[in-house]
Amino acid sequence: ILKQIYRSGYAYQKAGVMLSELQPRAMLQASLFSDTAANVCASRLMATMDSLNEKYGRNTLRVAAQGDGTRWRMKRERVSPGYTTDWAGLPVVLAR
Repeated sequence: ILKQIYRSGYAYQKAGVMLSELQPRAMLQASLFSDTAANVCASRLMATMDSLNEKYGRNTLRVAAQGDGTRWRMKRERVSPGYTTDWAGLPVVLAR
């Protein structure tokens, strides 16, 4: 297929994808503690999210665990001085 989509100037790399434990939905093995009603609701929710993402564009709706793409950083405007961890930051007291 690479011959059909090849464009010069791009570096191509061979990659593989493994899919495991694929099974038909009807063959789902439930456990003693699984909540089948919750599984039905989750399936409906995912189907709704998929249809909205298909209609309005990829990542219109996302699961919170995916994050928002921004890297987390600590707010630094109210950080206390490092008096207990930084010798150079200790205040100097002069006696006369």
